[in-house]
Amino acid sequence: MGMNGSSGEYSYFWLQRLHSLTGFILALAFILLFLVPYSTVLGGDAAFTRFMAKSGEIPLLGWAELLLVGVPLVFHIAMGLMIIHGGQINVFAYGLYKNWMYALQRLTGLILIPFVLYHVYETKLAFLFSGRSIDAKHMHAILTPGWSKAFYITGIICAAFYFGNGLAGALSSWGLAASRRSRTAAAIAGWIITILMAVWGVRLILEF
Repeated sequence: MGMNGSSGEYSYFWLQRLHSLTGFILALAFILLFLVPYSTVLGGDAAFTRFMAKSGEIPLLGWAELLLVGVPLVFHIAMGLMIIHGGQINVFAYGLYKNWMYALQRLTGLILIPFVLYHVYETKLAFLFSGRSIDAKHMHAILTPGWSKAFYITGIICAAFYFGNGLAGALSSWGLAASRRSRTAAAIAGWIITILMAVWGVRLILEF
């Protein structure tokens, strides 16, 4: 019984580590597959459409996105829901900073699930069998309704916080920010990343 309990705790420990690792992968994906390519809209609609069309011509890009982003995303969501189910949020009892960050991390993670699914459907799955890539006209159509633009802005702000705060938490849990001073530095870095990514992403959405 004791051995099985220890084995289960050991397995869960490494699943949590893998959850953190996939979080890094998804943060990079958010930057490389959304923030960077969508920044081409700052050069005009034609520049965005042209870039997306050229990206769509890259061989096996779809399979690479599925394996390198899709699989980690599914695992991260499943493990994240498991962590939320087994976690305890005592922010109202104690009000400590780390408890607020824990609560907000879980809340933004839950908001991100429908946001990511909606974005993937509208920008990837909707074009799966058409042979076309998303263009500026389609993005304008997606973001024309006020609710959709608000949903995207909310999703991007949540993603920015989730990755920024998640990085600070991961540095602490992995032992890379063990001292109080280093944890403070990690928290500050996390907020800087959050603000930069949020401003960058919202700026792009307002451009469409």
